[in-house]
Amino acid sequence: MSPVAVKSIVGLESPTADGFERVQPPDDRPLAIAKGDRLWAKVLADPDLWVYGIACAEDRAWRVFLSPPSRLDDPEPGHRFPFPKGWVLSTQDAQMETLLVVTSAAPIDALESSADQALAQGLVSELQNLAPPRIRGKAKLPLPEMLHVQDVVLVFGNVAEHEGQHKVAVETPFVQRG
Repeated sequence: MSPVAVKSIVGLESPTADGFERVQPPDDRPLAIAKGDRLWAKVLADPDLWVYGIACAEDRAWRVFLSPPSRLDDPEPGHRFPFPKGWVLSTQDAQMETLLVVTSAAPIDALESSADQALAQGLVSELQNLAPPRIRGKAKLPLPEMLHVQDVVLVFGNVAEHEGQHKVAVETPFVQRG
């Protein structure tokens, strides 16, 4: 079996009086989020892989999205846009500390059976262990990339990527903005 790989690009827009404006991710810190911000994500993974997203805070986790393998007729196979119109963050959503993206060669039963339910912290910790440790220091952070959803949005996004054997994960960290 070939390695399982994932690349996640997560960008942000802040609300303005006229709509939203792009936020340039900082080079050396997590994205700062607040209620009303609009989050964008693009996940690149082989079309035959399962992709899961989980919003995590210190004392809880809730499922954000599930993406089964892509259909052959998808316009961009392997490119997943979990929030095609953006995710406007509620007060609870803005407490998120990380967005965990898990890619797997097979469905993950525990995630499949817990749709729309809070996830056990033990399961989340196990999945977070699949992600590489967070890299500290400017020199090792990837540069932001443009996240483009055709005719919808063009924002800068933080990049996280990893590969492994059967199942891998990446995390995008956040801090709360006052």
